[in-house]
Amino acid sequence: MHRRRMRWPLLLSAVAAVLAVGCGDDDGGGTDTGPPPPPPDGGRDMGDMGEEPDMGEPDMDVPPPDMGPDAADMMVPPPDMDVPPPPDEPPETVTMVADSGFSSPLDAVMSPDGATIYFIGFDENLLPSIFSVASGGGAVRILHSGAPLEAPTGLVLDCTGDTLYVADQGAEIMGSDGAVFSVPVAGGGPTSLGVTGMGGPNAIAFDTACTTLYLSGRDATGAGGVFTVAIAGGAATAVHAGAPLVAPTGLHVDDDGTVWLLDHLANGMAGQGVLYSIEAGGTPEEITSGLRLGSPGGVSLTAGGGFAVIANRGAMGGQLSVIDLAAPAAPTIVTSTMLDPAGLRVARSAGTFAIADSEGDAIFRAE
Repeated sequence: MHRRRMRWPLLLSAVAAVLAVGCGDDDGGGTDTGPPPPPPDGGRDMGDMGEEPDMGEPDMDVPPPDMGPDAADMMVPPPDMDVPPPPDEPPETVTMVADSGFSSPLDAVMSPDGATIYFIGFDENLLPSIFSVASGGGAVRILHSGAPLEAPTGLVLDCTGDTLYVADQGAEIMGSDGAVFSVPVAGGGPTSLGVTGMGGPNAIAFDTACTTLYLSGRDATGAGGVFTVAIAGGAATAVHAGAPLVAPTGLHVDDDGTVWLLDHLANGMAGQGVLYSIEAGGTPEEITSGLRLGSPGGVSLTAGGGFAVIANRGAMGGQLSVIDLAAPAAPTIVTSTMLDPAGLRVARSAGTFAIADSEGDAIFRAE
């Protein structure tokens, strides 16, 4: 390790000045205590002010004073500060968070730390609205109601937790077939991203870096597909459009860029309602089917990416189907008091899920 080079000539000059004042003749008539002691470096008597003091190189036999850690010292690597991986345990319980002050919630997202749930639905005047509520329960707050929202069905939150993005099938901006809006969490109205090249945006998701939006909807021919668009908006690019997709809905994008996409009307080996995976540059592959999906459908991977969690209806009502992606088989079922769960999303860091129950007029938390 390199030690910072001290400016010894300046330091010795300062020491010489102090010794000259403290050890010279006492102008106030004090008692002469004799000649001053030699300076610390054993050099010439600094009390002789009639001669220029010798300010040559310092005596290197004397170690320099300890001046504390220098910049190089501060570059020593800190203790192991590795961030633990995000939680990967699938949810086991479903708890209601809120059921008043709104109706027909369609999609819900968690803040990165899992402390707040944001959701879309309708206010008490039946205006399309964006809400928030603490994930532990409490008062529901309205972030925005009314125009330009018309029929919002998809919701996602950016990585910072500062901005929501809304997919609205019914909004018409400059004659568009649906629209995508950004909405600041801190307050302010929706701003259109001016998305072109697709119609009927239904569900919405972010890539891991939150630089690209993914949307399910239709291409110019009316075929169902999934598309990407820059966070700033503009022209959409198809990831895949057409068969086997029919009515694509909820989606999630994992760390590898694989799209996990639900389809209401597609038929799989176990029947209608299919979960597909689409690897970058690939085509849809069936993961599971026979799903009774809400609108929009809800799928999200656990924060660690090991399990797919799907909101759907079972024989006893709303439930979560959990699929171990390392060994896909029959889903594990998590029962609940939900009636018809729609969208859901996991918190990026906490591993907790937010779920919108569209028919039950309620918001749930799964963990």
